[in-house]
Amino acid sequence: MDRQRYYLEYIPVEDISINDRTFCLSYPITDIALKESIERFGIIQPLTVCGHKPYTVITGFKRLESALSLGFKELPCIVREVGQIDALLIALYDNLSRGFNMVEKAHCIDKMMQLGFSMSEIYGLMGLLGLGQHESIVKSLIGLSLADNTLKDFVVKHRLSMKNIDYLLWFEPHERAKIIHYLSAISFTDSLLREILQMLSLIKIKRGSLLEEEIMEAQDAYEIRKRLKRYVNPGLSSLEEEFNSLMKLCGFPKNIDIKVDPFFEKEYIDIIIKADSLDKVRDGLKKIKDVIDRGFMEGLFDLAKNRICKDRD
Repeated sequence: MDRQRYYLEYIPVEDISINDRTFCLSYPITDIALKESIERFGIIQPLTVCGHKPYTVITGFKRLESALSLGFKELPCIVREVGQIDALLIALYDNLSRGFNMVEKAHCIDKMMQLGFSMSEIYGLMGLLGLGQHESIVKSLIGLSLADNTLKDFVVKHRLSMKNIDYLLWFEPHERAKIIHYLSAISFTDSLLREILQMLSLIKIKRGSLLEEEIMEAQDAYEIRKRLKRYVNPGLSSLEEEFNSLMKLCGFPKNIDIKVDPFFEKEYIDIIIKADSLDKVRDGLKKIKDVIDRGFMEGLFDLAKNRICKDRD
């Protein structure tokens, strides 16, 4: 790439191909804060375009969207004479420093695939984006890139993990839309969502459809999880109730948390002490020792181990 072959020019809007999204990585395009800034100060950083009239935008799609909504007639642009591969690389590295959300990462990989980048080049970028370098992840990212905006908005709003994105992509589009509709009105953590989606997938395999009534009637994500667990495996509900009862008897303070596998399929438990000083660590260990001496911790371990033994029998 010849880095010297570019120049600044104010280009009329009608000379820009405003609907060409070949190099657009940003999602969503609308940016209220940016629009307010442009309305007050104008476009501080020029767009980057390539080719000749009508020019193709390489970087600055959010600025373009804001400027159009504000009625700008011409835009400051850096014009570069580059091919498609170099144009995409400019777009990638221009935005890399600000960080990409998961949908934008998906767009990056999808567009690289479309332009014929090698897998080694794609894996190299995935490393820069903090993604695992595996063919299955590439497939999932392309699926996300091609998905409808309902899923993309949900992924961005809740900062979903790759695992939860995989679960949602597994469902048919109309099923996915229903799930997102129900879940959009409630709060949940990524791990809680993973449990819900995992059980919904098991239910679909078992009965061929979603258990919609169980979701619709629930008041929050915890209630959804409870209802789905009862359907997937009635025994899980009794195990969970027993676990909660034991936790109450333990009387742990808020900085100590005990976590078990949501399906009681692992023989270990996680013991977490949240502390900002050594004294709190010592106090936490003292409290855990007291619970052990009273025999309650043994009961927590038995819950998981008994489940494993019953399954093996």
